This record gives sequence, structure tokens and C-alpha cells, in this order.
Amino acid sequence: MRAKPIVYLVTFVTEANLKPDGRPFFPPIGALYIATALRKAGCEPRVLHLLPGHVDQLKKWLDSERPDWIGFSTFTCPTLLPVLEASRHAKKLGIPVVWGGVHATITPETTLADSVDYIVTGEGEETIMELATALKEGADPTGIAGVITATKDGIVRGPPREPLLDLDRFPPAWDFIDLKQYVTPGPQGIWAPFLLGRGCPYRCRFCYNETMTPGRWRRHSDEYVADTLDYFRKKTHFDLVAFNDDYLFGSGRKSTSWIDVLASRGFKWSGCFRSRTLTPEFVRWLEENGCIKVYIGMESGYQETLDFLGKGLKLEDHYNAIEALAQTNIILDGIFVINWPKETRKSMLATLRLMDDVVKMNPRSQVRHMYYIPMPNTPIYEDALEDGFVEPTSTEEWCTVFDHPYRYRGFTQREVAAMMFISIRYYYERSFGLLPMHWLFEPFIRWRWRHGFFKWFALMPMIQWAKSLRGGPKPVSKG
Repeated sequence: MRAKPIVYLVTFVTEANLKPDGRPFFPPIGALYIATALRKAGCEPRVLHLLPGHVDQLKKWLDSERPDWIGFSTFTCPTLLPVLEASRHAKKLGIPVVWGGVHATITPETTLADSVDYIVTGEGEETIMELATALKEGADPTGIAGVITATKDGIVRGPPREPLLDLDRFPPAWDFIDLKQYVTPGPQGIWAPFLLGRGCPYRCRFCYNETMTPGRWRRHSDEYVADTLDYFRKKTHFDLVAFNDDYLFGSGRKSTSWIDVLASRGFKWSGCFRSRTLTPEFVRWLEENGCIKVYIGMESGYQETLDFLGKGLKLEDHYNAIEALAQTNIILDGIFVINWPKETRKSMLATLRLMDDVVKMNPRSQVRHMYYIPMPNTPIYEDALEDGFVEPTSTEEWCTVFDHPYRYRGFTQREVAAMMFISIRYYYERSFGLLPMHWLFEPFIRWRWRHGFFKWFALMPMIQWAKSLRGGPKPVSKG
């Protein structure tokens, strides 16, 4: 091994998470945090942000440079296929393979069966430093806190690693990426992505936070926020800050002091909130302090489902938040999910109707729906298994979980495609109004939506035609 080991940190991004010009919406921030930790451990990291189609290029880099080891950020989605292909290639070359991220953390048994030497679970900065040091010195990494290893005697799990309390210890290594690639023009200005903290104090039964750091929320300091925004501004132009956190506010004055940092630099911003917190008074305060868009994980329009999910919310909380935001210029982006375990067509239709109510009560709103994907080690997972979800037994099967038959319990595959088209064009992009004579068919579209009638959808051929015209995206980034 070299005196200063070369380590590849690879994150693949799906085409669904690309902008129309082929650039990704969000930087590989997990890898950037880990890159800082590796530098502290005396390694020389390479951060690679790639499309699945770049896997052959990655293999060539592995062949020519032969890094000392390679790490992958993993997500439960189709990008696992190129991760798996590249991992197998690295193993053939004798290069140790490390997987981290949510997917590897929640599926260690199937992960270790697929050309993976070590899994870094949960938050990885401190763990990766110890693992990198052990590999550098030729020591046995088995038993390191936060590391899962496959040995001849079976899987060995190191003790759990405590969550990182001081996030400022490992600031992301922003110099590895071109920030211009990650800003996004919009009607209100140019957005720059930002991550303030980690975790969430709430305990929703379906959330990935339940597998990582349940009930724990921490954030970067105001000094970090100020220094990072100033660094961003030197590298690229932007007007707005898009917080990608699951949760933004703790308790007390200190939890909101970061807003003063943004205000002193003239930035407007967006972030994620719970509907119960969005009282008329709080919403007015948010608007006065630069907030121009809020994201709300509403999840369902059926009270029994909200209770089952452990949201700790009432339907009236949703309606109160919608009404409060309608009295301001803040844009509401509501996120819904259907096909929960044990969910009925009745409860799914209640969710679709709430989505329609949001747009009716506040025409400036955007709403979208997604489909529940069972996640191991979350409290709701056993309910999904009891409800008929067949657990994947390999990484390849996890790659196709988004098209699992479990997704089509309430509607057929063709109906789901029609739902997605209406959801995006009418309820999220709000682009039906741009079509000729939209006023003729808009009432029928809304009637279809509220009654769950998606058969014989005349616009379906348009979807196929649009897909046939879509060309390949541009390369992402290599740093």
C-alpha cells in the first residue's frame, strides 16, 4: 500500500435525479464528508459522481490507477446495479471494496454476499478513519465500531457507533466538486443546495432515520453556515438556499440563529416542515425571515393511516397549514405517499383527494405523490412482510424494488403510469394550463383524480412519445 493510500469514493446518480440539461440536483455530500475524514486519516481520496452509464469508465480508472481501496455510497434504487458491477470488477483486481450509506446499513447480509469486504454503517466519518488506518497499517479491521465484516466464521458486527455530535469536525470537502454544476435556476432565482444538520427528533415508523440515528437531531454551527455560504458565493452565483434536511428546527433561540446568517447575506431560502408547526403566526414569521418555499411530508389524507405511520398529526393539522400558507406568498410543496402496508383503496383515494384540496385551497401550491418502498429495520417493515411484500434476497433484486408487484396493489401498472403523468403535469408542475384549451379537459382530469379512475387515459400515448424523444443525459462530474 502506498504511503498515502489512494481511495475512490463513488456515488452513482439516477437519471431521474438529473436536471433537463443532465446535471444532478444535489452534490454527493455523503462522499464529501467522508473525503474530509479520509484526509485526516492520511489518505488521498478521489470523489467520483457518476451516471450508471459511466461504469465502464470507472472500470478503466480502476485498471489504470489501481486505488488502494474503493468505497461506494449506496441507496436502495437502480444505481445499485452499477455499484455491484464496479465492486465485482474491483474484487477481481484485488482491490478491497467498502459500501456505506442507508442501503448497506439496512441490508448487510445480502450486501456482504456481493463482492463487498466491509460495510460502514450509519454515520461514517469516525468509522472510516479507523477503517482506513487499519487498512493502511495492515491491521485486522474486524470488530471496529460501525464496521460489519464477512469472515470465514460468519458475519462479524462491530459495536454500534454513537452519532457524531460535532458536525463541524468533518466539514464536506467542497473543493472536490464544481459547485456551478449543482445550482439550479428557477422562477424565484438561482438555488444552491445546502445541508444544515442530520437526523430528526420525530419517530415516524417508516423513516430511514429509524435505521440510522433514531430521535437524534444535530446541526452545523452558525460559523460553518456563514463560512460555507461565503465559499459558495466565491465559486458561483446564487440567490436562494435550498435546505435538503429532513428537519430544520430544534428548540430555543439557538435553533433559529442560522436564519440571521442567511438574512445578513441577503439570501432567501426553502426547507422542510411538519404541518402542525405551521401556525399562522409562525408562517408569517417565516415569510418575514426569508422563507419562500416549504416542503411538508403530509404522507396521507386518511387519519387511520397517519396514526399507523406514527406521524403524530391530525388531518386538521394539514388543512390548517394549507390555509395558513395560502395567506402568504410562501409556496407549499406537499409530499404524499400511497400503498402503505394494510392500506385500502379507500384510504388511498382519501390521499388523492387531499392532494386536490391543497391545490384548490392554494392554487400556488405544488403537490406530488410517491409509492411506499419497504425498508428493512424500520418499525413498519414487519407490517409490509405480513401484508405480502416478498423480501428481496440479493442486491440485484433490491435494484428492482421500485417496480415490485407490491407497488401495484391498489391500481394496475397502466393506471399507476396514468396517475404519475397527472400527478406531475397537473398537481406538481402545474403545466396543464400551458396546453391549448386546457379548460375543456381539466375538470375531467380532476374528477379522475378524486375518484381514482385512471382507465382509458387518452394522454397515455403522449407519455410513450415523450419517452421516445428523450436523449441520453450529459456526463455528471468527476473530481
